[in-house]
Amino acid sequence: MTRAMLAIGHGQWQAAWHYHAFSWLIWGGCLLVASHAGLELVSNRSIHTIYTKLFQQPRLYFVLGIAYFLYYCYRLYYQLIP
Repeated sequence: MTRAMLAIGHGQWQAAWHYHAFSWLIWGGCLLVASHAGLELVSNRSIHTIYTKLFQQPRLYFVLGIAYFLYYCYRLYYQLIP
């Protein structure tokens, strides 16, 4: 995952996908949270959006955890881990 995140930061999109497909989700989530926090700080008020309510749902984290585990098992089974 670390190599994938660094590859995204360096603009190596295909290498990042090869290292770990979930790196895009984490990178996008980090950008979303950082931009949201920045907007709240600049505007000095709380901003409520669809994804703020979504992030408060425990089901989301359960589904993401299951998907992450299944992806990990898939990579182990087909020996796709670089």
